[in-house]
Amino acid sequence: MNSKSLNSFYTWGVKILIFIIPFLSLYVSRSLYFPYITGRNFGFRILIEVALVLWLGLILLKPEYRPRSSAMLWGIVGFTFIVGLANIFSVDAYYSFWSRYERMEGYIMILHLLVYFLMASTVLKSKKDWHVFFNIFIAAGLIASFYGILQIFGVLRSIQGGAARVDGTIGNPTYFGAYLLLLLMPALYLFSQSVKKAAKYYYGIVAALFASMIYFTGTRGAMLALIVGIALYTLLYLLFFKPKDKREKLHKKIAAGVMVAVVLLPIAFWLLKDASFVQKNYVLARFANISLTEKTTRSRFMVWDIGLQAVKERPILGLGQENFIYAFSKYYNPDLYDQEPWFDRAHNILVDWLVNAGILGLLSYLLIFVVAIGTIWRLYRKKTLDFAVAALMVVILVSYFVQNLFVFDNFNTYFIFFTILAFIAFLSRPQLEPSKVVREDWRVAAKKVNISVLAMVISAMIIVPVIYIANIKPLKESRAMINVLRSVSGDERPEVVLDRFNDALAYGTFGDLEVGEQFLRLGVQLVDLPSLPAQDKFSFVVAALESGEEFLSKHPSDYRFRLALGNLYNKAAALAASADYLAKAREHLEELVRFSPNRQVFKFSLADSYIIVGDFDKAISILQQAVDLAPKYVTAQVSLGIIAYHGDRLDITDGVFETIMGRDDLDANDGPSLARLAGVYYDAGQLERPVEIYERMVDLNSGVAEYHANLASLYLELGLGEKALAAAKEAARIDPENYQAATEDLLQQISN
Repeated sequence: MNSKSLNSFYTWGVKILIFIIPFLSLYVSRSLYFPYITGRNFGFRILIEVALVLWLGLILLKPEYRPRSSAMLWGIVGFTFIVGLANIFSVDAYYSFWSRYERMEGYIMILHLLVYFLMASTVLKSKKDWHVFFNIFIAAGLIASFYGILQIFGVLRSIQGGAARVDGTIGNPTYFGAYLLLLLMPALYLFSQSVKKAAKYYYGIVAALFASMIYFTGTRGAMLALIVGIALYTLLYLLFFKPKDKREKLHKKIAAGVMVAVVLLPIAFWLLKDASFVQKNYVLARFANISLTEKTTRSRFMVWDIGLQAVKERPILGLGQENFIYAFSKYYNPDLYDQEPWFDRAHNILVDWLVNAGILGLLSYLLIFVVAIGTIWRLYRKKTLDFAVAALMVVILVSYFVQNLFVFDNFNTYFIFFTILAFIAFLSRPQLEPSKVVREDWRVAAKKVNISVLAMVISAMIIVPVIYIANIKPLKESRAMINVLRSVSGDERPEVVLDRFNDALAYGTFGDLEVGEQFLRLGVQLVDLPSLPAQDKFSFVVAALESGEEFLSKHPSDYRFRLALGNLYNKAAALAASADYLAKAREHLEELVRFSPNRQVFKFSLADSYIIVGDFDKAISILQQAVDLAPKYVTAQVSLGIIAYHGDRLDITDGVFETIMGRDDLDANDGPSLARLAGVYYDAGQLERPVEIYERMVDLNSGVAEYHANLASLYLELGLGEKALAAAKEAARIDPENYQAATEDLLQQISN
């Protein structure tokens, strides 16, 4: 193969592999654990690793494809170096490098993004290449948006958005909004570069579609970023654009009107936020109800504070990537009781990088934006970029940064962001003029071909086992995990499930974390199955405990995993009446409480270890501590009341009842806890209090048929026939399929 043919093979090979990447956002790998994350991330890694082999051969063959020194290049390399240094000294370096199925990020993602940046910025050497690439991005975005449109009309289901928010093929409305926000860059860039009216109409419609779909995601951060972007572009237009004719002067007047509208419309919306047309629209209501006391906003501030406290512990290089759970456990705010149980991100890019890589990491991350915007400004001053493109790229970078103040990156945003950085690097890279290209002697060219082919073969020999170890094995373990879950849902015998767990863990990859957690949690569930023989339960539990101890010995700072292990030891101690298991449970759970004294769930599990042996006084004492941490936490109060009842401390149970029923801030989410408290009083034969509780539950959430049905049964036992019938009819009205027959039976009982 001659030099020209080999060059063509390399360049087209790298281009084709890169051009596949945008379509990964459409790939949902349902045969893998976390189907919206794992498949596309493994795909990205494999594509980059294969392309790297070709690119290494290319840069040895043709020097013009090698990276050239630039501020953009060194900014990204510097960021990668500092993050790598932080990961070496992290709380758990293994997690920091490999991440986990749920996120698929870690340092391995940063390294692949660096290689992607190097290849895209050097191999895509012409504007034609970039226009093709941007059109591929748009094509993928259109397919994802069409998927979202089908969700709007109810044809397809939105996985996390429910009936009101679309998530496209991304699987999460927030991520979908961020993805669409970044896709505005290629759409608007090609709009600005188009000469033909038809092309301008096409790209304008595409951009409008992407912007409108951001609205339907209901993502407040992305919408705010879009508004900020419109305002910033308009401001830059007014400040820097010099009109040359009447038409351009008119455009500038229109821009001034847009700026006024951008300022006035949010004010008008705020004044109308309580109007019925706003509150009846789920998306508009999400924006209208933003406040410092709103549940999500309040939780964000608390989680950010947790991150900042962790940074004080390691200010220079942080905790390392993928170790926010450590910070969340150690500095937990007990007022987070009504949020999701575990946060593995701060949901703020500044706090996240402070935690991940400390002050140096955050500064290196911010430097990327400074260098990118500085490069754009320099190109604009040199007339290499016109105003429209320069302003657009600055606005997209700023908008992306703004939306990341409320969320965090994932594959779907990372690779578009690094694409934009690569495009900026391409624009700043001086192009060789054809007349200045030096023709090589054929002997020199032949030598380069031989060296290039040899390097490609050697690198391929290295990369193939790397692909297998880093991608294929964890991919197989992910698929094996799905087989485990299917066997559980298919009611397979415990020994079959155990064999499949062992098959999954045999791969020995970073996926062991999620497999091990599921192993422990399933063990807890099996113990509670009355139909399962004790010996079958015990065999499974022992295997899960041994696996859990082995894993925790390698990752002692994984406090979420330690909690799962402690809970299973509690179950094993109750199942086998074993003092050894109880001692191990206490060992793990006391370590959790010592490490994180403000975490109520740790105290709940520790209290369980005392309930097992009938030490209710100690359990009550621990649960009282949990209540004192956050007195409004209904679940903690109810748990205290129930255990106090079983410990013959009815005075405490009654005190809990009076405290809860005297509150005016209960909400529908408290229903399950209140039902548990009602059950205690029902077992005690005190029917009046369960009635009072269920009447309160119906007031909080009148749409739950079960509440009305239970209330009807209570009324009937108290001899309140009319009230019983009314409650039963309401249950039948809400859910006739399940409660109509029961209502008719109740009517018959009352008649008799």
